[in-house]
Amino acid sequence: MPQGDNQAVPSHCAQELEDFEQLFGEYENSLYHFVCYLCGEKDFADEIYQETWLRAARFFSKKKAVRNFKSWINTIAKNVYRDELRKRKVRRLVLGDSALPPDPDNDSLVQFEYSIPQTDEARQYEIRESIEKAITTLSARQKTIFMLFYVSGFRITEICEIMGAAEGTIKSTLHKTVLKLRKEIGEMT
Repeated sequence: MPQGDNQAVPSHCAQELEDFEQLFGEYENSLYHFVCYLCGEKDFADEIYQETWLRAARFFSKKKAVRNFKSWINTIAKNVYRDELRKRKVRRLVLGDSALPPDPDNDSLVQFEYSIPQTDEARQYEIRESIEKAITTLSARQKTIFMLFYVSGFRITEICEIMGAAEGTIKSTLHKTVLKLRKEIGEMT
């Protein structure tokens, strides 16, 4: 065993680790749901989720103050997602790689409790499938704002902070997104 392995962890480091573990436990599920809906495929979501927590841990170790951890961690996730989309786009353009096909086994909407009226299972599946297809028609910005508001439960002011946009812009985008989804779902059913 190398020397130093038996040394005690300094108390400030132990407290920092405990604080981070507590925040992780508190926000891991809501962040994972947000990332799943943002990405649309499980493997991609897992990648973004892990990178988000790694970046958060690096920043957290620098002991910088964070006012609203929930907004902060979702902002990191949104930025990691956007960065990865850019990388994939460049890869496709430069290397000719095709986009990853969607995972047909990924039923991420099962995890989110939509207020679907109680009907037979076939109808519920049809509605869920329509919602999934409609969400894929959204731009990355529309999808992010929609997921932050309806899936993650952020308030408009928090979304403004995460997106770096004015309140009127967020409200307008959210309104247009909902109208677009209603139209898409109406055409599919």
